[in-house]
Amino acid sequence: EVNTGLVAQGTHVVGRGLFRLAAAAPFDQIARLRNNRPSMTLLEFGPPTAKHPVDLDGVPETALRTLKVRASEARRPDRILDDPMAVRLVDSIDFDFAKFGFTQRQDMALRARGFDDRTVAYLSEHPEATVVALAEGLQTTFWRLSARLPDRRFRWLSVDLPQMIELRRELLPASDSIQMLGQSALDHSWMDHVDNSKGVYITAEGLLMYLQPAESLGLIAECAKRFPGGQMMFDLPPAWAAKLTGRGHRASRRYRVPPMPFSLSRADADNLVRNLDVALSELRDVNEAFDSLFDAHECTERNQLRDLAGHDLADGVRAGELTPRIFLRCLERQGDALAVQVDVENLDGDLV
Repeated sequence: EVNTGLVAQGTHVVGRGLFRLAAAAPFDQIARLRNNRPSMTLLEFGPPTAKHPVDLDGVPETALRTLKVRASEARRPDRILDDPMAVRLVDSIDFDFAKFGFTQRQDMALRARGFDDRTVAYLSEHPEATVVALAEGLQTTFWRLSARLPDRRFRWLSVDLPQMIELRRELLPASDSIQMLGQSALDHSWMDHVDNSKGVYITAEGLLMYLQPAESLGLIAECAKRFPGGQMMFDLPPAWAAKLTGRGHRASRRYRVPPMPFSLSRADADNLVRNLDVALSELRDVNEAFDSLFDAHECTERNQLRDLAGHDLADGVRAGELTPRIFLRCLERQGDALAVQVDVENLDGDLV
């Protein structure tokens, strides 16, 4: 429904003779006479309210679903997430959001709140850091954080597929603090655009579950290699739901959520990488190592994964080369999703 904003105003021009008689009060008050005389009408057009058509499918379309859920929660008087930009965005998009089915839910708003809180905590200690939002979709995190940090000094790098970056440019306000790159997060050249001199915080909200395990773990490893001292946060579905999410599942009669081939439980995340020295001399070696780790995870009971020692991977490390150690700190679960924060620690003992 398009609101044209039309306002009609009638006007009378009084002439002479019969024209004066037609404009007299009796004729003006009797509807039948009034409706049969010539008229002039002034139309006042309101501001443009046409909505922006959006056509996405596959994994990019999930950005519209999460946006709708956040906006639905933000409209509630008892909301858990203040997100006026999400409400504004939904109202500006011409899209059949009803296809997603039930969207009056809190899970994605809780996820956004969890990411916000951890990012604010990092920026409180590193106020001029760069926040890298991988596969940002139609997230509105930058504006929520700006409201919570009035003295905004952080930089923002949005990395997503070209069609999504173009959509963000068209629908969202511009800011001198925001840089956008239209490319896949798996194209690691985005890392060349990150200034890590004042801190780096990387978010992968709603991304890694849609990648293959080797791709997700390889991305984490490369971030650890390139940004010592930084932090990375991502979320995953729980391992018990892998049989459902791995094939994709139907959210409504008209929408199926894309497959999510990567998942971990909290216990598996701890056992998988705690105190694990990762060989980062060559990314190929890292992917092979992570593949073996994930295979081990698939072949063992979820909470009885054997202790995979760091020396299993040490052969790929050159003499004198610093090898990052990756820790996953599992945050409190929000709904059924697993939120994970990655801290990077150099083996020389300097906590970064």
